[in-house]
Amino acid sequence: MSKSLKKSLDILEIIANSKDPCGVTEIANLIGQDKSIVYRILNTFRSKGYIDQIEETKKYILGLKFFELCDKLQKKMDIIQLGRKTLEKLSEASGESVHLAVLKNSRVIYIDRVSGREIVGIHTSVGDNEPSYCTASGKAILAFLTSKDLENALDKIKENGLKKYTKNTISSIPGLLSELDKVRLAGVAYDVEELYKGVRCIAAPILNYKNKVIASVGVSGPSSRVNESKIKEISEMVLEAGKKISRLMGSNI
Repeated sequence: MSKSLKKSLDILEIIANSKDPCGVTEIANLIGQDKSIVYRILNTFRSKGYIDQIEETKKYILGLKFFELCDKLQKKMDIIQLGRKTLEKLSEASGESVHLAVLKNSRVIYIDRVSGREIVGIHTSVGDNEPSYCTASGKAILAFLTSKDLENALDKIKENGLKKYTKNTISSIPGLLSELDKVRLAGVAYDVEELYKGVRCIAAPILNYKNKVIASVGVSGPSSRVNESKIKEISEMVLEAGKKISRLMGSNI
């Protein structure tokens, strides 16, 4: 990288990371350069719209062009495309089916899936939807919603009712809230035969560039294989997969 390009990028990073507008002298001192050089670089960025100058103080802030580029980048960050390789590796490592899910009202919708190598497995399809309150994929998202978004989600869950599918199904809001507390502490969510008898699932949240939960990645398999001896190992795999996809989506997790 050329020295002039590095200086220019250093200046952009200083302005982007500062909580307050930056002056020429401040920037010059931080990068150890003459003010005249910094001023020329700032003028170039300003002419292209990457930074703006506040008229009253003559200090600099990020410009609209910078935000336009960020917006274009976010639109290109397709979670299915970016997460596919991680799903495939997780399925290979665990031997089980892996899925990507998003929350819609009170239910989770599977938007991508990789089948496990085992002949006997869990068969869900892209587009299938299930209750969020009794699935690992749903609880992994619910646990990390903002207070307002969680309140809205819980209202929708209450409207539809908490049907008891098995003896292990959570069937009350207090019970669900208690479970979500555990998910936040562990970083992963579990479904121990809550929706289907004989099926266990483990899921972790996926965050975006604002560190806001947008999806979950999960592993599902028969309880005979996803058993107590493998739970810890698979949980660590799922947690790491969630973090990896989150970072691909711009999170600093």
